[in-house]
Amino acid sequence: MAGRAEVVIDGGFSSGTDGAEGWLARGAKVVMLGRTSLWGLGADGAEGVARVFEILREQMHIAMGLCGRTKIADLTPDLIFRAD
Repeated sequence: MAGRAEVVIDGGFSSGTDGAEGWLARGAKVVMLGRTSLWGLGADGAEGVARVFEILREQMHIAMGLCGRTKIADLTPDLIFRAD
């Protein structure tokens, strides 16, 4: 997209569902989950970090399935609604 910046979101995300929402709501190319990986590191070193990312991947797949989507590219802003 000429003349447009890529969106990178950082802060406040701690689950795969949050990641899906970041892509959906903001059209982000990247959603950062640094703090979450640090929790895994503190709990069980490198194996803890690996497990954290396994959990995030599982959560993301569940969230996508609940939306009826199979690819990240299929996550679009029209899937989000706000219940006030």
